[in-house]
Amino acid sequence: MKKYLLVFLMLFEFQVGYSQTIVDLNEQAESKLKAGDYDKALELYNKILAENPAIKDAYVNRAKANFALEKIKEAYEDCQIAIKLNTNTYDLYIVYARINLHESIKQYDEAMGAAFKAEEITPNSIDAKILIGVSIIGYNSKDKDYKKYKLATEYLNEAIKLSEAQKLFSSAAEANLYLGFMSLQMFAVSRQEGLRSAGLKFCQNAIKYDSEKFGLKAKKIIDELNRL
Repeated sequence: MKKYLLVFLMLFEFQVGYSQTIVDLNEQAESKLKAGDYDKALELYNKILAENPAIKDAYVNRAKANFALEKIKEAYEDCQIAIKLNTNTYDLYIVYARINLHESIKQYDEAMGAAFKAEEITPNSIDAKILIGVSIIGYNSKDKDYKKYKLATEYLNEAIKLSEAQKLFSSAAEANLYLGFMSLQMFAVSRQEGLRSAGLKFCQNAIKYDSEKFGLKAKKIIDELNRL
């Protein structure tokens, strides 16, 4: 009896120790991810998933780290695994939308679907509204359908209002930048001066709100609007 009890206690201690190791690693990984130390975060999430491949959130967070490090293929694969594990979280859909919008993928329909799911989970999400707007712009880049542009405008304007109210000026800058880009696309086709003026105003707002992050892109759009 004592022998069985000893074995039970040893197994119990091992399980507790194992669980605590995963908890500690996860706390460290989340801390590194938030701090922008993506290489270290990636290393830690690799360890976590090597120990337990069934931790859904670890795939999502590793996707964030991979995406930040421009490891787009790996980030995409992590999201696919998380989806297969029936993960249904806001963070998953936001990072998956961003990945699908990346220059190397450009799956605008996938990005749009993910962004809409994120908005369903968090209805007043600024990021979700921006990503919906950007996805529609990308999806509509060939057809240049006015109604679709109008829908994108509605989502991006909602994002700007929420951003300004919450003083999240970088998000306001991002939304204005994409409105400027959309105005450029429409102006290139219609040559309506109102679209040029609107595009210039949106880009100036983007520079005003966050010139460090979006200034260069906004200036390129301004130059193109003035060139046409």
